[in-house]
Amino acid sequence: MTRQVCVLLSTYNGEEYIRTQLDSVLNQEDVEVFLYIRDDGSKDQTREILHEYAKNNANIFLVEGKNLGFVQSFWTLVKETRDYAFYAFCDQDDIWDKDKLKVAVGSLMENKPMLYTSNVISVNNDMEVLKEKGFPFEGVLSYPDALQRPVLPGCTFVWNNALHIELQKYSGPQVAHDWTTYIIASAIGKVVYDSKSHIRYRIHGNNAIGVESFLGKVSHKMHRFIHNDYKNVKSDIAQAILDIYSLDEYKQKVTMYFAQYRKHPSYFFKLMHYKEYQNLNFIFLLITRKVYRCNRTSNCFFKG
Repeated sequence: MTRQVCVLLSTYNGEEYIRTQLDSVLNQEDVEVFLYIRDDGSKDQTREILHEYAKNNANIFLVEGKNLGFVQSFWTLVKETRDYAFYAFCDQDDIWDKDKLKVAVGSLMENKPMLYTSNVISVNNDMEVLKEKGFPFEGVLSYPDALQRPVLPGCTFVWNNALHIELQKYSGPQVAHDWTTYIIASAIGKVVYDSKSHIRYRIHGNNAIGVESFLGKVSHKMHRFIHNDYKNVKSDIAQAILDIYSLDEYKQKVTMYFAQYRKHPSYFFKLMHYKEYQNLNFIFLLITRKVYRCNRTSNCFFKG
């Protein structure tokens, strides 16, 4: 029996690349694709192109709505889709290999919430390879690591219905839809990593932050912290995970420490016992929080 995959795509001013991506999604082998597309208020010809494709393909479903930003646009699709065996995120400017979904769903056969992710090959507009990305971080795919940094490429994500049901329960804050998905999958299920790429990740002027140099990454991170883009949200996400999901004892303890370390300084030092937090990334998080202050009674607390 052909496996059915519900592909979730949010578009915004993507007229230059959207046709190539749609063709690569619709030409997947050995799976039946149901493509749900939410346009997030495009001002170019993207909507016209989408309607053209939908008119000629009964498996394309268009969702109209106002501009929400890419995070909420994608999460709206998560909330509004159901009853498929598998689901996948899709960006508007990549190119999928024909076996992308077949390989992914073949890795998601266990009877538990599961998320598949893979390596990506970055290319320019001429399809020349720029970089074959890998994971430079020790400890990646662990739950403590998932709480602190979004290191997985969301454009590769494919997951089963067991995880989709759990994703629909989430109502907490978000920084990115794919990071939320990664955290939840790590908290209550299993994440599978494929070291082989089945996607061409296109780098162009509108998304170049994806594979910039090391210095560029540091500069981008510094800018976001300085301007409070992440203000307290990591801890708030951890608290939402605690409130919504049933975790095992180990993950419950880690999540509690992460959710409340700003109020309880001792929890920060407990976190430092986990190898995933023994890195400059997490120490930088502490430094940018004005750390803590103590009053005359020595009651200390973290100040966001």
